[in-house]
Amino acid sequence: MIKRNYGFIAFLAATLILFIACNDESSPMDPSDAVNDIILSTTLGSSSFISTIPGLSQENVDNTEAIETTFYAYLFVHEDWLFTCPNLSGDIVEKYNIDEDGNLTLSGSMVTNQASYPSDILVINDTKAYLTLHYAGQIVEFNPTTMEQTAVIDLSGPDYAVEDNNPDPTNLLLRGNTLFVGLAQSPDGVTGHPGVHLLTIDITSNTVQDYIIDERGGSYCGRTGDQSFFFMDENENIYVSFVGSWGFVPGQRAGFLRINAGTTEFDPNYILYLDELTIANVDGGINYFNQIQYAGNNTVYGIANVPALASNPPDFINDRPGAIIKVDLVAKSAERIMFPYSKLLADVALYDNKLLAALSTTTGIGIYTYDLSTGETSQSPLVNIQGDPLFLSPMNR
Repeated sequence: MIKRNYGFIAFLAATLILFIACNDESSPMDPSDAVNDIILSTTLGSSSFISTIPGLSQENVDNTEAIETTFYAYLFVHEDWLFTCPNLSGDIVEKYNIDEDGNLTLSGSMVTNQASYPSDILVINDTKAYLTLHYAGQIVEFNPTTMEQTAVIDLSGPDYAVEDNNPDPTNLLLRGNTLFVGLAQSPDGVTGHPGVHLLTIDITSNTVQDYIIDERGGSYCGRTGDQSFFFMDENENIYVSFVGSWGFVPGQRAGFLRINAGTTEFDPNYILYLDELTIANVDGGINYFNQIQYAGNNTVYGIANVPALASNPPDFINDRPGAIIKVDLVAKSAERIMFPYSKLLADVALYDNKLLAALSTTTGIGIYTYDLSTGETSQSPLVNIQGDPLFLSPMNR
């Protein structure tokens, strides 16, 4: 690795800035010189809008220069690529290249089967990626460089589905050569049959290795459109999030299961139920996460539903039952990060030693911050946005 004398470089830079300031005090830095390093998407009307922004330096972001796409489109970032899945609004998966300045250029697309609901993407390398077709009960292997389909893993039929012929694949995670695939087992697209269902697939042959079910009260394994619901810790233990039919089925619960390193079975000695967490400043507790982010050291942040703050039936347009919660997966403890309550249309991400939360609250719609070192928590947005937030991610390049 090349070592650089950063102290000397910083001294020269500071001297140059001071010299320029003394000679031309009317020449502030042009905001257009900033490099975009965060991807943001919002929903407004019947469309989603994708923007790239320069960190937290732009106070207001509208959709003037945004890319308009399908309603509630799912986004997936991999190095210099951004992929979009159209949710239920279409069958075309698109790929955008991210250039040095953080700008997006459409560079490819792939058409999936009609009404197949392309929902989750996992890139393995430059020539191999996987895409779940939630309504078709299939996983498509494709080349992410050329966007050409190369194989199909068909999970439909009675072998893996409960009652109908579709196990409803959701999230994907790779450890070694084993692909872990969540199954929602949903008869209606919202609720799930009892149990947390998961498949393991050998990617060298694209064949199913095992079908495992945990029957300790959970249901609906994973979440379409958000790969963060499956994650691996620093010791290669896999955590699987299940959403308990989003609270619509009494008795079905949400939480986390664990698959220990070196195994492909759920740990029989571990389960974390969200409704058992005692959380200060959250009346009545939480019953599911809508978005999550693993932060390392057994810590998860996410936006959770507080049933006591929701209408009955829930009004997802106007209710603000969303609280940002920090969970210790090992201690099974939790605390609320004291942002204002938000709509559940929201997202969280890690950036520059901060937790960023894209929220829609009574104090504003935009990006709030929580300093991971000091605990300082903003009560209004540092970046104001247009439309309800859907997706927030650093570019990770």
